Amino acid sequence: MKPLVETAERLGVKAHYGMRIERLVVERDGRVCGVVARSYGGRVTVRARRGVVLATGGFT
Repeated sequence: MKPLVETAERLGVKAHYGMRIERLVVERDGRVCGVVARSYGGRVTVRARRGVVLATGGFT
Protein backbone atom coordinates (compact mmCIF):
# COMPACT_ATOMS: atom_id res chain seq x y z
CA MET A 1 0.00 0.00 0.00
CA LYS A 2 2.83 2.40 0.83
CA PRO A 3 4.20 2.56 -2.77
CA LEU A 4 0.68 3.35 -4.05
CA VAL A 5 0.23 6.19 -1.56
CA GLU A 6 3.70 7.60 -2.28
CA THR A 7 3.07 7.57 -6.03
CA ALA A 8 -0.33 9.22 -5.62
CA GLU A 9 1.16 11.97 -3.42
CA ARG A 10 3.92 12.60 -5.98
CA LEU A 11 1.21 13.07 -8.60
CA GLY A 12 -0.56 15.65 -6.43
CA VAL A 13 -3.34 13.46 -5.03
CA LYS A 14 -4.59 14.66 -1.66
CA ALA A 15 -5.82 11.87 0.63
CA HIS A 16 -8.30 12.38 3.47
CA TYR A 17 -8.36 9.80 6.25
CA GLY A 18 -10.82 9.04 9.05
CA MET A 19 -13.85 10.36 7.18
CA ARG A 20 -17.32 8.85 6.96
CA ILE A 21 -18.91 9.61 3.58
CA GLU A 22 -22.53 10.76 3.80
CA ARG A 23 -23.18 11.43 0.12
CA LEU A 24 -21.54 12.01 -3.23
CA VAL A 25 -21.66 15.45 -4.85
CA VAL A 26 -22.88 14.89 -8.41
CA GLU A 27 -23.00 17.36 -11.31
CA ARG A 28 -26.07 17.62 -13.54
CA ASP A 29 -24.32 15.49 -16.16
CA GLY A 30 -23.86 12.66 -13.62
CA ARG A 31 -20.16 13.27 -12.97
CA VAL A 32 -19.09 12.77 -9.33
CA CYS A 33 -17.18 15.90 -8.31
CA GLY A 34 -16.91 15.60 -4.54
CA VAL A 35 -18.26 14.20 -1.29
CA VAL A 36 -20.03 15.36 1.84
CA ALA A 37 -18.51 13.61 4.84
CA ARG A 38 -18.19 13.65 8.60
CA SER A 39 -14.77 14.10 10.13
CA TYR A 40 -14.31 14.18 13.90
CA GLY A 41 -17.96 15.13 14.43
CA GLY A 42 -18.03 17.98 11.90
CA ARG A 43 -19.50 17.96 8.43
CA VAL A 44 -17.10 18.68 5.59
CA THR A 45 -17.54 19.06 1.82
CA VAL A 46 -14.61 18.06 -0.35
CA ARG A 47 -14.70 19.11 -4.02
CA ALA A 48 -12.51 17.37 -6.58
CA ARG A 49 -11.05 18.83 -9.76
CA ARG A 50 -10.01 15.65 -11.51
CA GLY A 51 -11.69 12.73 -9.77
CA VAL A 52 -12.93 11.06 -6.61
CA VAL A 53 -11.56 7.77 -5.31
CA LEU A 54 -13.39 5.99 -2.49
CA ALA A 55 -11.60 3.37 -0.41
CA THR A 56 -12.09 1.51 2.84
CA GLY A 57 -9.40 0.80 5.37
CA GLY A 58 -8.63 -0.66 8.71
CA PHE A 59 -6.61 -3.53 7.30
CA THR A 60 -3.76 -4.91 9.38
